[in-house]
Amino acid sequence: KAAAEETMTFRTKLLILLLTITLLPLGLSFLSQRSLVVHFGNKLADDTHALLNSHAVNMLHLLVDDYGRILRRDDAMARFALKAQAEAAVRLLSTTSLPGGQSVFLADDFDDPQRQPADLTLSEQHVRADADGVPTPMRVSWSEQVFFLARGTEQEMVAEQLQRLAGMTDVYRTLQQINPELFLWQYTALESGIHSSYPGKGGYPDSYDPRQRQWYTDAVANQRPVQRILTDLTTGTLILTLSQPIYAPNGELYGVTAVDIDYRQLFQDWNIPNEWADVASSMVLRFDQDGADATRQLEVLLQNDRVNASRHWSLPVEHEYIDLTDPELDVIAEDVRKGVSAVRKITYQGEETLWAYGSRH
Repeated sequence: KAAAEETMTFRTKLLILLLTITLLPLGLSFLSQRSLVVHFGNKLADDTHALLNSHAVNMLHLLVDDYGRILRRDDAMARFALKAQAEAAVRLLSTTSLPGGQSVFLADDFDDPQRQPADLTLSEQHVRADADGVPTPMRVSWSEQVFFLARGTEQEMVAEQLQRLAGMTDVYRTLQQINPELFLWQYTALESGIHSSYPGKGGYPDSYDPRQRQWYTDAVANQRPVQRILTDLTTGTLILTLSQPIYAPNGELYGVTAVDIDYRQLFQDWNIPNEWADVASSMVLRFDQDGADATRQLEVLLQNDRVNASRHWSLPVEHEYIDLTDPELDVIAEDVRKGVSAVRKITYQGEETLWAYGSRH
């Protein structure tokens, strides 16, 4: 019995030895292969991450360059329309012969079903909030402009100017057709208190006076074209307004002409990839290189998350700025001052962020 047990023990030990000899290389091979798999897996992940980062950087470069071209295009069209409006208004107001045959619809006419233009139609581009705050398409006329007289302006006293400005309908309509989706409103206001706007619509508040609006006062004060972010009188949304003073041949101020750019339209062509849409913020900025306050040199003109805000028309717009004195933005501030396009990864406000920017000039 003892001999049998000894033989069994020997065989067991021999089996263990053989298993050890057999499995050890397999185990080492497995560990080696696993190590290689982990190594190459990590390398592949790193390479993929680097490739994705490179792809993202390239894509962002393309996006900002494309957006720059879009902005240059829209800016050129808006400036052309503004200049053409100004020249047409001066010509109509200065001509010795009084134009005739043009319809004159006052704001009250648009609010009266018996006197309003026959072509009033709902416009998806022009919306205003209803009593429940729901954006609702407005009824506008594409064949007529509307005239509003500020409080204290008598129609009989400005009848000649009304007849002269009636000729602006064809001008507005022709310019609007250059890019129908870009221009929200086109209008001209005179020192006499006349305000003409296209497309025609009603709903003016009695207290409205165009001569007190920022687009008017800034253009007069600067004596040149200006652009401002304002709250639209009719829709309550933020708009980009370009305005220009107009003068008589003798230098007397006639008034101001202006165009409103649909804020939403400026982001319509900005095709941010879906995977970035929820975390990306698109902005149009204006850099004032002569500004004395460096914290307010880089102004946020337009921002995609402010597009659908609804506000009362009389409220001033709170201007936003990016503080270029922030040490985290030193490299970006230097690029902005040089007008350089770039994509940079920086830590900003405690988070790793990717900034892509370019000049529209």
